[in-house]
Amino acid sequence: MKNTLYILAALLFNLAMARSNELISRNGLLDAKNSVRYQRNSKIDTIDRKDFATSRLNSFSAKAVRHFEKSFGEVSEKHWYILVDGSIAYFKKDGVQKKAAYDESGNWLHTLSFYEENKLPTDVRRLVKREYYDYSIYLVVEIEKDNRMVYIVKMENSNALITVRIWEDEMQEIENYRKSSTKYLSLTCDIQTPASR
Repeated sequence: MKNTLYILAALLFNLAMARSNELISRNGLLDAKNSVRYQRNSKIDTIDRKDFATSRLNSFSAKAVRHFEKSFGEVSEKHWYILVDGSIAYFKKDGVQKKAAYDESGNWLHTLSFYEENKLPTDVRRLVKREYYDYSIYLVVEIEKDNRMVYIVKMENSNALITVRIWEDEMQEIENYRKSSTKYLSLTCDIQTPASR
């Protein structure tokens, strides 16, 4: 059962990252500083940011906006983007960059948080540092879905770059690159469950 959940977490992370990045790049959502781009019926329109809040408010699902306000409260740098099959809110909460995804009906899908080592929960940091004590953590991606948390921790030392996944107090190394003077050489990059090791 735990192995199945472990594999599911890995797949969800990969799908969430790939899907949201693919949607953003495919839909051409980001434009010049004074405009927002959105896609409806395969046509991309560009409007001024000052008109965006009033003229496109009905384009967002009220359910998604209510969930966002209830779940995240007061945030800064909030930007909503309409996708063909939902919406994404980019924002900062307590100094942490976040991305909340919603489907077209306004149902919350997942939240991704991006931060550094100092914001990592103590128990998760302790688990990582127990094995990788001489590595410095430079990025944490926290994935929240269905009240479950998965942490993707990227770290490095002078010889290697390593990525681990922490889920339900289990840690798995998912990437390991050796540094060279000119480029990174991959040593391993496979996803295995603890039972398959």
